[in-house]
This record gives sequence, C-alpha cells and structure tokens, in this order.
Amino acid sequence: MSYHAYISQVLGNGDGNINFASSILKPCLEQFPKGALFLLFAARIQEVNGQLDEALGLYEQSIDSQSSWRHLHHLCYWQMMWCSAFKCEWLFAMKYAEVLSRESSWSKSTYLYLKGIFMLMSEDQSAAMTEHVVAIFTKVPELKVRVAGKSLPIEKFAIRRVQRFFAQGNRLTLPALEVIYIWNGFAIIYKSAPLAEPILQLIEAKVAEVSGDGQSKTQADDLGLCLLLKAMCLVCRRDSAGAEACLRELVSMEKRLVEDKHLVPYAVAEMGFLALRDGKPREAQSHLEAAL
Repeated sequence: MSYHAYISQVLGNGDGNINFASSILKPCLEQFPKGALFLLFAARIQEVNGQLDEALGLYEQSIDSQSSWRHLHHLCYWQMMWCSAFKCEWLFAMKYAEVLSRESSWSKSTYLYLKGIFMLMSEDQSAAMTEHVVAIFTKVPELKVRVAGKSLPIEKFAIRRVQRFFAQGNRLTLPALEVIYIWNGFAIIYKSAPLAEPILQLIEAKVAEVSGDGQSKTQADDLGLCLLLKAMCLVCRRDSAGAEACLRELVSMEKRLVEDKHLVPYAVAEMGFLALRDGKPREAQSHLEAAL
C-alpha cells in the first residue's frame, strides 16, 4: 500500500496501482474500522483519486482515532496541507504547515517556507502580512538540518527561494504552485480536472502581471515558470496541444533564463510524459533522453 499510494505517486508519474492498494486495504478496514494507520491509507487513496473532501474527512478520523502516536498525526497534517493547497485554500494549508512547524522535528525550515508561501498566495496582501512572511523567511536558513552530513534537497530549494524573495523586494512568483509541481501534485489534480480551473486563473493573471514587468531581471524565469505551470493545468484539462505549445514556448526561452535554467529540462521531460500519455512511445523516449 505504501508503494502504490505514496512512493509511486511522489517519485513516479502517479501510475501506482490504486485499485490493488484498495483491495489490500478493504479487509483491514473491515476488521479494524478505527485503525489509525488504515484510515490514513484510506484517506491517501481518496486523495490520489482526486476526492479531496473525502480524504480530508478520513485524515481527521485517523487523527481522532488515537492520541499516543503523534508522528502519525504529522503525516495526516502533511497530507491535509497538500489537499488544501490543491483546492487553493491557502489559509487552511498555512494552518497545517504552522502546526507541523511547531510539532514536527523533521524539517522546520521546510515547514516555515511552506507556511510563508501559502501566506503569499492568500488574498491578504497587506503590509502586515508581508512583514509576517519576512519574519518567517528570515528563520528558514537558520533552521536547516543535516541528515547523515547532507542537507535536505527541499531545504536547499527553500533557502534559494527565500534568498530570491529578499533580492526581488519581497516577491516570489506563484511559489505554492511551484512546490505543488515539484511534489508531483499535478498527478493528483489530473484525477479531478475541475481542481485545475482556479489554478489556471491564478497563472493567467500572473502571466499578465509578469509580462508587464520589464524591469525585473528574472522576468523570463518568472514567465517560464508560469508557462510550465500552465502546461500542467492544460494537461489536467486533457488539452495536449495547448500544453505542448506552452512547453515549446518555454524551451524557446532557454537563452533568456537567468537563474531557473532547470525549467528547460523540466519542460522537455513533460513533453516526453505528454507523448507517453498520448500513446507515442518513441517520441516520449526522445524527449526523456534529451531531458537527462
């Protein structure tokens, strides 16, 4: 169940066998209907299938079923945070990130970065909110940890983005959507296409804003990220032609990118995944080899 519901979804293409995982889970839930771990897996299966409200309810049940295993609560809060983010409910996502930053010792740097970016995505763009985000982001580099002598990749990413936030005058482009992409969240959004609509609206509004910001050194980088995210939304809408057009436009911008040069191999890889989904294995292979 862990492989099909978690590992293949986060590290793969979202192609785990959820039906098989469900068949394993069913007798477990019948025997232990209030089993915290089984409720967690039931919630995750609903989440992977794009049934986010059902997933949130089951995560709540898992939390309520026991109080001694706090780490399991943290797993639930982590997933509830992502469910809220997929629904563009930024303040709820921020709430769960805040709980994790207080209670979990895994990576406080990551939790605080997530809390900050969810606040940046919220409708409240007041000076007080920005001041709060600045205070949060100031702590992100200070709280990084080392595991077996190595820094966590997600913490390295968060620290680079915090540095960019300050360098750009307290501004980031769609940071929560960027992290959803990195965490393979669009594989879940793909399962429930209506989830992509409010995200696409945010992206299109940001494209208009970025296009008019000729003074920004990273204008091309910001626009490139928008194109990548827009392509993912169009994939969720089953608009392969529109998605491919966005990805090709991003690839054509390669020489204009200043910092985010990784966007080009990401785009090429996504063209490969798109070709694979459309039943074009040779074209997919060509793109994926070029992305390496």
